[in-house]
Amino acid sequence: MSTISKQIELYLKLLINNSDENIIEIQRNALAEHFKCVPSQINYVLSTRFTIDQGYFIETRRGGGGFVRIKKLDLGLKERIESLTPEYNEDLFITENIHSFIDRLHEEEFLSKRESFLLKNLFSSSIFDELPEKKSNTIKSSLLRDVLKAITNM
Repeated sequence: MSTISKQIELYLKLLINNSDENIIEIQRNALAEHFKCVPSQINYVLSTRFTIDQGYFIETRRGGGGFVRIKKLDLGLKERIESLTPEYNEDLFITENIHSFIDRLHEEEFLSKRESFLLKNLFSSSIFDELPEKKSNTIKSSLLRDVLKAITNM
């Protein structure tokens, strides 16, 4: 069974995808009550799964009439790929960031489920463990750039 964070994420994404303008407005406390969790759990989901890098813009207003507005960014194909591109510093390359980025490419239907699975396995390959970290990060960054070029040239 998935975690409460994953359930909240999927619920919010379903609401966004079913909205006419890819935008929803929710109340944090009502959502927390719906999922029987604390509001900080909602904050965690919003701050980790609905970021600009993942294609979402969040606006919040706290207080009695407060709300959270989540907007899914929608751009043209090439611009969308470019907006997905994380600004990786090769010295700070983290595999989890790549996996999150690949998930986003799949979610945006640039990659099939199989392609995303293959890419995640490629970037998690033990071959990278045998290389010095800087060299490993350089190769991963280069591979990612090549994948993005291939996607935008389809």
